[in-house]
Parts: sequence; C-alpha cells; structure tokens
Amino acid sequence: MPAAARITDTTSHTRLPPPTGVLLAPVPPPPRLMSVFIAGRPAVVLASVHQCAIHPQLGPLNRVMPLPRPRQVFVGGAPLACVGDLTTCGATILTGAPNVIIGERP
Repeated sequence: MPAAARITDTTSHTRLPPPTGVLLAPVPPPPRLMSVFIAGRPAVVLASVHQCAIHPQLGPLNRVMPLPRPRQVFVGGAPLACVGDLTTCGATILTGAPNVIIGERP
C-alpha cells in the first residue's frame, strides 16, 4: 500500500535515491487542493507538476500521470497521487507521507 504524495516529495528515474526531481502543485493550483495538508504539506494529485532535473525542457507540462488502478481517495475532486505513481517524463514518485497510506489492507 503506497504512501500519499505531498508537495516537495521526491522522484527518481531509477526508483532509488538520489532523487532527480520534486513534486509541485498543479498550474494553476485549485484553491481546495492547497487547503488539504498531509503530514504538514499540501497534497499532490494526478496532474500536479513534476520538476525534473533531467528533463527541465518539459516545464509545467511534466505532470503526475494516472496508473491503471482505481483511485479511492480524492482531494478537491482530483485523485490523490501516491508513491509509485509515474510522471510524464517517466520518473517515479519516490517519497511520501510515512504515516498516510493509501489503499486497503488485505
């Protein structure tokens, strides 16, 4: 079960440290999204921006993309992103809130 992603959580193209990017708010950020905090930081949803050191040319078009799994948690009407989700450039969300887990226990 993956941890919930937050703004400034890190990403990696190798799924291992060191990180190659960070997660940012969608552009423009929906007001309701910026009022939801997970472990002290704003939540990241699908379509949030990924700032990547390897692919800076993508700019704000580099987004968190949906995986083919059902989403059960929504923030401001948008599906919550979590560790393991991918970005447009192929990076994987590496870190998330250690105490907020998304999904059901088997």
